[in-house]
Amino acid sequence: MDGDQWGKWMKSMYGIKATSEPAVIIADHSRLVYYNKDASGQPIELTSLSILSALEGALDGSIRPKSSENFLEKLIRFFGARLASVEQFVVQHPYYTVLSGFAFLAAIFLALKRALGDELGDLQHDRRYHGKSSRLD
Repeated sequence: MDGDQWGKWMKSMYGIKATSEPAVIIADHSRLVYYNKDASGQPIELTSLSILSALEGALDGSIRPKSSENFLEKLIRFFGARLASVEQFVVQHPYYTVLSGFAFLAAIFLALKRALGDELGDLQHDRRYHGKSSRLD
């Protein structure tokens, strides 16, 4: 790639600085990962032996890939995948989802009623037995 035109992008995606010597990486854009070392742990050189060694290591899993994403992008991808799985569950089990939603709302209603009911009962108890009422006389 042209280092002058694509230098910032290569730096952000693969950590490659635009220099006079070529840098070689193996990128898997579908997973947003890349490999910049061969099977012996050395940077990939522009030789057939180094490139084949890196390809074999990438394919058999002996080389650990590096991610092209930053933390925020990984976090957004994680939550997007979880949201997609929830959507899939809702589509596959609509009756169970509606029933669970009603059960959740009923539990919240009962919890609020119990919490507020105790407070309202205490207020009514105070008014009856301590002479506090809404009368003005």
